[in-house]
Amino acid sequence: MVVRTLEESGKHETMVRMMLNHFKDQGYANLKADLENETLPDQIGDYVPDLTCKQK
Repeated sequence: MVVRTLEESGKHETMVRMMLNHFKDQGYANLKADLENETLPDQIGDYVPDLTCKQK
């Protein structure tokens, strides 16, 4: 598990949300993000990615 400061956490969330919106705008499907009010990505081994999507 990654430990971030409050400031780093905010920057990380902003970056993941920006990437999520970018992929939505590009028409990607099945978007999942480890963010509040979003579907959590599927676990890969012992790891949960911040963002997953599929290209149409």
